[in-house]
Amino acid sequence: GIKVTEEYYGNIDDGGGGVFTRSSLQMTGGTISNNVAYAGGGGLFIDGWSAFFNMTDGAFDGNVAIKNEGGGIYIGTANNENTITKGVISNNTTQTAFDWGGGGIFVQTKAKLKITNAKITDNNAYGFGGGVAGCPSGDISVFSVNGASIYGNTAKGTNITNRPDDSGKLQDREALNSPVFMHAGRY
Repeated sequence: GIKVTEEYYGNIDDGGGGVFTRSSLQMTGGTISNNVAYAGGGGLFIDGWSAFFNMTDGAFDGNVAIKNEGGGIYIGTANNENTITKGVISNNTTQTAFDWGGGGIFVQTKAKLKITNAKITDNNAYGFGGGVAGCPSGDISVFSVNGASIYGNTAKGTNITNRPDDSGKLQDREALNSPVFMHAGRY
């Protein structure tokens, strides 16, 4: 399998500390670990109208997105269904002070992700969605879980409210007061 480790991608507008692609990607094993992206997708940034991501095994571990979403994986405006049928997404972090979060995985507007038989754990978001997060401003189908385990992830939900009023992205202030976003639905 492939091993991509300890890379840094500093392009301000794009991401992909380990892997950046606007094409389709099939991951059948290997590890993408300890990478840093200044923007989104610390481990993987995939974006493109006809692109899709299919992971049947492997791991994303210890990746960091500094400015934007998706500490481990950022799935952009891909129009196809993306799938994770096996693998581990762990110990990834998004440090965003402006965008939504997704410590392990972030799914953007119009992208779709189906997760089965994967483990998503010990990820951290300074915004929302320690394990998995989706864009609130679009019509998306984020994921369905059958046999997957998503646990032990943390979301601080504090940095995200640092947006200026003229940013046009103020949904986070409402989410900050929501028990669904901040307390996993527990009142």
